[in-house]
Amino acid sequence: MSFAQDRLELEGSVKGYEGKIKLIFNIVGYNHEVDMDNEDVTYMIDGKFRYEKKLEGPTLLSIRIRPEITENFDPQSFESVFIWVDNKKMTLKAEKGNFEYSDVTGYSRQDDNEKSKNYVGGRLIAYHQNIDSLLKLKTQRLKKKQINLN
Repeated sequence: MSFAQDRLELEGSVKGYEGKIKLIFNIVGYNHEVDMDNEDVTYMIDGKFRYEKKLEGPTLLSIRIRPEITENFDPQSFESVFIWVDNKKMTLKAEKGNFEYSDVTGYSRQDDNEKSKNYVGGRLIAYHQNIDSLLKLKTQRLKKKQINLN
């Protein structure tokens, strides 16, 4: 007999963080607004965390890393990611400085989202490479015209 998962269980690992670091979790509503009134806080200990929550159904979750502000505080250490979640066992793996590119497994909607982001990202890279090539070609032609005019 198979039982449906009744809550989100997210196990996370973020390489590069040591000590106790604050994490803030917010549900993102259908209107794309982050629910700031009902945020959950947990702590990542030496790069590891666990987050559990009963969800009403599939939703987008915002996760923000908020280290303590100290004398040598680096504002770049404020990192965040948005992931699709549901009442399932999921895992998140990431590295400090690249949290927005976390590898999340355990839910097909998030997998599809990753495939879409990778596809679009690859297309954008190819597009930018084509534009760069065209600009270089145009610059070379302009230089040749200037040389011929002199």
